[in-house]
Amino acid sequence: MRRLLLILSMGVSLGLSVTSRSRLVALLSAILLALFASSAQPLSAQQVDFAKEVYPVLESNCFKCHGEKKAKAKLKLHTSADVLKGGKSGKVIEPGKSAESLIIKRLSLHKDDEDIMPPKGGPLEKEQIEAISRWIDQGAKWADGVGSSFAQEKPGAATSSGRQGGIAWFGTLKSALVEAARTGRPILLISAAPHCHNISGLW
Repeated sequence: MRRLLLILSMGVSLGLSVTSRSRLVALLSAILLALFASSAQPLSAQQVDFAKEVYPVLESNCFKCHGEKKAKAKLKLHTSADVLKGGKSGKVIEPGKSAESLIIKRLSLHKDDEDIMPPKGGPLEKEQIEAISRWIDQGAKWADGVGSSFAQEKPGAATSSGRQGGIAWFGTLKSALVEAARTGRPILLISAAPHCHNISGLW
């Protein structure tokens, strides 16, 4: 508001006509209203970034028991198909209906309840549960290339990732970009020449 008054006073000092000042006021008022509207947007209406807000939570807290290598209660959560399929207790996610989704009910139980998930390591943070809830309400869409799905790009393609000498390496550009989006860390791309095994340049 102080900036608005400052700009108005500048308009007067610059000798703007009444009509010009009126237009300036209208323009600035519209800008302020737009800013207030965007800042007042309810949390539930904000689009969830699956790669940053949801997948890391699932990976850190759920995959040990419900991942690619282990499926406790016949439930896997590491791919979109597995999440939607559910497990022994049926569907755990109802896209568009977080309140009716079993996964939210289990995550939201009291910390002393024997059915709370995850069973070890303490309950999830409130913000983490809210992010998963909003993701479900927004359709539970699994971002392309996130998680094990990128390993299915091409049969026999080198898509593994790991660390060697303190440097993370990835088999595909897609998997590297997904990791960068998930962690928020910058990456340095290095191209290997197809005719040799040595590094040929930086990109």
